[in-house]
Parts: sequence; C-alpha cells; structure tokens
Amino acid sequence: MYQLELRVPPLAVLLIFGMLMYGVSQLTPRFNFEIDSSWLFFLVIFLIFLSIAIIFLSALTFNRVGTTVNPLRPDLASSLVVCGIYQYSRNPIYLSLTLILLSWGIYLSNILSLVFIVLFVQYINRFQIEPEERALSKLFGEQFVQYQSQVRRWF
Repeated sequence: MYQLELRVPPLAVLLIFGMLMYGVSQLTPRFNFEIDSSWLFFLVIFLIFLSIAIIFLSALTFNRVGTTVNPLRPDLASSLVVCGIYQYSRNPIYLSLTLILLSWGIYLSNILSLVFIVLFVQYINRFQIEPEERALSKLFGEQFVQYQSQVRRWF
C-alpha cells in the first residue's frame, strides 16, 4: 500500500472520486431532497466559491512564504506554513477538495454518491496527509509537532 503514498496528485484523486460518484448516481435512483431545488443550487454554488477561495488563500500563503505547493514532494518544503488560513487548518486545500465533492454530490442528488466523500477523506488521510506529516516532522521536528498540537488536520 505504500506504493500509493504521495504518488497520485490530489486533483487526480478528486477527479477519480468525482467520476465514481457520477457512475453511482447513474446506476442508482436519485434522492429527492426535501429542500427547494433553488436552495440546493445556491448551496452548490456557495460551496464551489468557498472551495476556490480556500484554494486561492492557501496558494497565496504558500507563495508569500516562498515554499513549495507540490503535494507530491513535501520533502522540498523550505519552511513550515503556519500563518494565514493555515492557522485554522493544516490541510485547507484538501478540505476545499472535499467541499467540491460535497457540492458535486448535492448536485447529483444521489445519497449513495455521498459515500465516496468519506472514502475520499480516508484516502487523502492515509496516502497523502500522513506521508506529508512524516516528511514535515523530519524537516521541522518539534516546530511541526507543536503546530500539530495547536491546529486541527481538517478544520
């Protein structure tokens, strides 16, 4: 299983899970939400814009600090990012990808497709975040351990 660690770009993982959600939505009945569809559309748009804002703020913070944003090479990090949005979440980009999948699941109106959001979070935790944390722990030692104790992984 270690072969998957830091091998598949998170955006590719997002697309794979999004396609799986779509496939399930085509094979199983739609779920009719008890909420007016205009509210659901607003919620989907809100979640997408929120996700884009989080990604933008995250990338801006990485750029400002001058370290790599490459999720497949955390060992190249030149500094530990603890400011900006990273004061509230150690992984805001992964949080935003999860919100994109949530908005996709709402758009698909299929309750079974939402199961893939849980699987996505488990995959990202196991094959992306945990290896990143090991690399950052090696690079920044006690500074990273202290950051971990003060800021939640997701939000």
